[in-house]
Amino acid sequence: MIKKKKKASKVKAKAKAGPKEKTAILRLDVAFYPQAALKQAKEAFAHLASIEIRRQGRQRVIKFGGMSAAAARKLPDEFANYALSCAVVEA
Repeated sequence: MIKKKKKASKVKAKAKAGPKEKTAILRLDVAFYPQAALKQAKEAFAHLASIEIRRQGRQRVIKFGGMSAAAARKLPDEFANYALSCAVVEA
């Protein structure tokens, strides 16, 4: 049996109050995603969804809300990629 490696991020999408609005939760390791990079990504993606960022231990928890089901599937991963690129550019 082959075990998969742990990802640096985890995404969970769930239904929100409205029938067409979705939310998603993204958990990122603070070692790879500095606060400044997440702030840049939040500003860049603000027009696509409401975004809340908080720290929980060694993770940053990003909550996305008010988006379509299609966006809920793709947006968290795109956000993580963009934030990581911001972190690399800043380094």
